[in-house]
Amino acid sequence: PDGCDVCPGFDDSIDADEDGIPDGCERVSLTQFDLGTLQVGVSHSLPIPANTIGFTVQAQAPNTHDMIGISRLQNPMGVNIINDFSMAGHSTQVFGGEGFCSAADPQSDLSAAWPVQEGNWSLLLGSDGSVSNAQTRLWIRSTADGEFHGGVLDINIFIAPGVTDATYLTQVVNTVFSTYLQPQVGLTQGQTQFFTAPASVVTIDSADELHALFIDTLGVGSAPAVNIFAVGDFSNAQFGNAIGIAGGIPGSAMLHGTSQSGLAFVPSGDVDADAMVLVHEMGHMGGLFHTTEIDIQEQDPLSDTPFCPWATITSTPNLCPDAANLMFPVATGTLLTAAQIRVLQGSTMYRGIAEAGGTPDEPLQMTVPLPLAFAPFWDPRSAPLPALVSRNPNTPLERYLGAVWCAHSRINHLKAALRLTGNSPHNALVPIIDDESLSDLVRSRALKVLGLGVETRLTKSPLLVAAALRLMKSPRIGRHGLLSVWKILGRHSPCSLSAITSRIRRSRDPVLHFMLYGRVGNTAM
Repeated sequence: PDGCDVCPGFDDSIDADEDGIPDGCERVSLTQFDLGTLQVGVSHSLPIPANTIGFTVQAQAPNTHDMIGISRLQNPMGVNIINDFSMAGHSTQVFGGEGFCSAADPQSDLSAAWPVQEGNWSLLLGSDGSVSNAQTRLWIRSTADGEFHGGVLDINIFIAPGVTDATYLTQVVNTVFSTYLQPQVGLTQGQTQFFTAPASVVTIDSADELHALFIDTLGVGSAPAVNIFAVGDFSNAQFGNAIGIAGGIPGSAMLHGTSQSGLAFVPSGDVDADAMVLVHEMGHMGGLFHTTEIDIQEQDPLSDTPFCPWATITSTPNLCPDAANLMFPVATGTLLTAAQIRVLQGSTMYRGIAEAGGTPDEPLQMTVPLPLAFAPFWDPRSAPLPALVSRNPNTPLERYLGAVWCAHSRINHLKAALRLTGNSPHNALVPIIDDESLSDLVRSRALKVLGLGVETRLTKSPLLVAAALRLMKSPRIGRHGLLSVWKILGRHSPCSLSAITSRIRRSRDPVLHFMLYGRVGNTAM
């Protein structure tokens, strides 16, 4: 009878891998439970076992534009972890969205949230009235003793034609693990796959386009895995001049094909800077919020991350006590706190190790066929970005211009940078624009900020145009700089557009060619 079995419910004689454990009975770190279709506005039970170090619940509406959210999450003692779509004790509603929503525990270090309590948790789904039910899944991260024992993180990289190449992004991903995830979180690099994204995603013009991009990952491969999209530009103002955007907080690494199934970023050509962008956005995917927000007076729900006063973060963010943290909204820091690390270790992003001395879980194979949108071969038109930097930013303004500008902060980063220039944006920004030793990204952003200075009457248009023309002629100008010059001249000196158009043609950059002509050009032209 099963009561005498090595593994109750399984045939003890079947052990194909000869590990002494009957097949089907091996302990795994991440387990999925399909809860079926749950009714909105009704409490539902989530049975959480002992030794759980984290869990994630996902709700998927019938249609991609239906609003669905997680209104309340209570622990077995009846204490709210999430209340009114917000973290307990906070007012910002973050657990809702179009078509899909995720929430996790721990995302805070309240005693009610961590350690994760065994027993029946309570889940309440909410909506704006557009739906009455949602497909719901529960993912439980557990180990034999309730301690973290490591794991590996798999990555799928999708590259829009001409944006960069696999060699460069391999360097970036290696830095992500060697500098951040392995020494700080205990996660090592797993499988990395490369795909060519369609030319239509060279520029992302709206949130709908971004969500559609993530939804198209349905059937892309095994899970869990973080989907990373390397794109040419986020052109819409709603992105706040960001260079990195995560699908959600948390995102969906264990279920591809949702509006939260990935992150997107604009490569800069600076390996260290791009690695910081990726880790920051992966932090969001794993459930981390910004330590302090800029656009609203809000902070993360972790007790060991410093909080920056509103007056400081909106005027001199470099003086904030959390400026050295990786999840600062204008990230130039590299540090994670113990509570932040615990959130990531409890996330569903990685293939975990269930017990001391064990091996990582095998990937979960997805049965849906690969969509035609992403071809698993290399596009020869994709070319590497040059490393256009010989020194790191030194001053507070330079560091802000070179920081991670994350869309989740919902701040106008150009306005924030303009405030740092004081009453003389021209004197503060022109030396940066003209500095050949700074990165193309820093110089191009400085030009954009100077353009905002003209619009707010803090400087004059002829000075802006002169700076743009000098940057255009710089031997070290790259994609970001050329694009900024093109936009500035188009607005302030249309008669100079022929010069920048000719310069872009000579650059042989297929991404810029796409932005000008609506199609990917030939790098040999």
